[in-house]
Amino acid sequence: MSILDEINKLTSVSSKIDFLNENINKENIRECSEVIKQDDVQHTIQFLLSKSRNREMIDKEDLYLINSIIKVLQSIYNYDSIDTGVSDSDYDRLYEIISNNDIEVVSTPVLSNNKIDYHKYPSLRGTLDKIYALDEDEIMANPSRRSLQDFVKTSENTIKEKTGKTVDLWEEEVYVFPKWDGVSCIFEIEDDVMKKALTRGYTETNEAENITHIFQTIKSKIPTSGESKVTYGLKTEIMCHDEDLEYYNKKYNTDYKNTRSIVISILNSQEIDDRVNLLQIQKLRTSVIDENGNEQLQELADEVFKDPFIRCKLKETDKIKSFALAHKNVKGLRCDGAVIYIINKELQKILGRKNHKNKYEVAYKFTEEIGYSKIKDIKFNVGLFGTIAPVACIKPIKLKGNTIENISLGSIPRFKFLNLAKNDIVRIRYDIIPYLEFDENDPECKRSGNKPFELISNCPDCGEPLTYRKIKSTESESAESGILECSNSKCPCRIKGKILNYLRKMNIDGISYAIVSDLYNAGYLKSIKDLYKLEKNRHGIINLPGFGETLLDNILIEIDDHSTVDDYVLLGSIGIHGISKKKFKKILDMISLNELLEACENHNTIILKACPGIEESSANKIIEGINENIKLIDFLLENLTVIHSQQEPVRFSVCFTKIRSKDIEDLIKSKNGRVDDNVTKTTDILVVPTLNTESNSVEKAKKYGTKIIPINEIEEYINNNY
Repeated sequence: MSILDEINKLTSVSSKIDFLNENINKENIRECSEVIKQDDVQHTIQFLLSKSRNREMIDKEDLYLINSIIKVLQSIYNYDSIDTGVSDSDYDRLYEIISNNDIEVVSTPVLSNNKIDYHKYPSLRGTLDKIYALDEDEIMANPSRRSLQDFVKTSENTIKEKTGKTVDLWEEEVYVFPKWDGVSCIFEIEDDVMKKALTRGYTETNEAENITHIFQTIKSKIPTSGESKVTYGLKTEIMCHDEDLEYYNKKYNTDYKNTRSIVISILNSQEIDDRVNLLQIQKLRTSVIDENGNEQLQELADEVFKDPFIRCKLKETDKIKSFALAHKNVKGLRCDGAVIYIINKELQKILGRKNHKNKYEVAYKFTEEIGYSKIKDIKFNVGLFGTIAPVACIKPIKLKGNTIENISLGSIPRFKFLNLAKNDIVRIRYDIIPYLEFDENDPECKRSGNKPFELISNCPDCGEPLTYRKIKSTESESAESGILECSNSKCPCRIKGKILNYLRKMNIDGISYAIVSDLYNAGYLKSIKDLYKLEKNRHGIINLPGFGETLLDNILIEIDDHSTVDDYVLLGSIGIHGISKKKFKKILDMISLNELLEACENHNTIILKACPGIEESSANKIIEGINENIKLIDFLLENLTVIHSQQEPVRFSVCFTKIRSKDIEDLIKSKNGRVDDNVTKTTDILVVPTLNTESNSVEKAKKYGTKIIPINEIEEYINNNY
């Protein structure tokens, strides 16, 4: 069952978000983004934001839900630049709500294919506190956003509490640097040679993606000190020039809206190609470990003074603002604000770090660029699995160098709330993605007097009647929201969804929804079977817009690389509702594939129910699903090499507490080990984040004499002992 199938069984937003947090991974990341775009989730996010803007009380349930939403969004943003329907500005607002209530925002585990590693210089992880207003005018325009005044007040109170001294922080001198809008990367330098490149990572467990392979061919770009025998950590921001955006989209058939998306795509790649030459490295901070093994307070990298900066007093907000506005772009690299850095070393030590943030520096972020445009039309797009999404077509407007003509309205409730009509003049806020709103109090926003647009009643793709499914927004909220969807199983959107689901479950990479859609529309990909007939249509495909010999060859190679497949993976990929690959594996460990197919043909539930964990309802779903797809299964059996991997006897068992690692789990399984959910008397190893970790599992392990090993040592231990 896909994550969307599971989600659609749930009625509340909080249960959906909890489910996402428990199940999100690199294979289902795009389906998770579709869940966030669902009407009820978008409605709830806007409801929570409105409570903040109106300064209404936000209770504990709200805070828990906001924190959970942030964790899901972090996972999605960290893995890829996928549209979630949540603007960068709204994400920051959610983050502020949590921070202002003194709740630590827990970062998210790494989801990428890259190797998991552990930071040697953990102080270089983390982000910056953010402010959105420097002076009275900005404070009035952003009454619910954190300001420089808030930062000063909080910092002065901290200093007073820790030292008993009163400090006028406004009189302190600061550096002001550009805030680079890139992706964080931390290099480990030994003897002035780059040894590792790690992402900022999962701070709670010190996990990060090891992306060293990305930089192997461009080592000359990595700034080092030029001194031998120098060992230190280096925090950087990985960037891409604005001028490369159009070039990249054209060459690689993508539609990225900003250069940061390009950087994310490259850093998540397994393959090294000429794209890495587009990466630019901005050096920010350094860190060293003293002779006692303690990491010292990070320092400014020398290179920060080679780019524009100013030195002034904190109270000189006019200078800070002028600098920020004058440096939205530096050397062709995009900036989204300025970093304000307190110079006084004594105050730096007092303010220190909290929640993985340096409290002696703060990021001033630009508010969104705003413009006004006229509504031309509303169109309704059909999502991957039948969900209808309203999109406003506006008179073209240019913001932040991008021409905007179409803006997603996010959800059906929001479409109803806006009540838009042709020629209405609306406000467009633009940060990472455009956001449309009609503000009755804004004199620039005007109603045309025309009749508002109405919801469509039939699917734009297949013409079948649409259904409106009502759902509750939150468990504590009685207000109802809803999703407009097409339930026709033969609708093009569902056929494309089935193909894309197959590709992802089979781990066939490099074939995006856009490629599936283009091939479908051209008539070359109408079913899963057609994936194995693309070569026959080579001439037509390579002449499609955006295609060519190279792209088609890459697609064919990727499909061919997965021509040998485990039986349970194959059955778990064809889209049988409610039956996962894991469940098929349990069955096929007990009976053969032929026996399973024969049992389904004869509607024999007895054989299936004899398998572990298979109840009557599951048995009937399996029989129904396989019989519906039997022609497809027969075709795949003829065209693929289907195997059944025999599992050898278990050599050792491992349990994790407060941390998981797919790479380590794969290593355990490769050594014929087993991963248990709970510590028992027979558990051989308990994996912990650090040796001082406390949990019930740790107590049990000590009681049973189970070996306790920190995660950064477990790989070596397993390789040496098994």
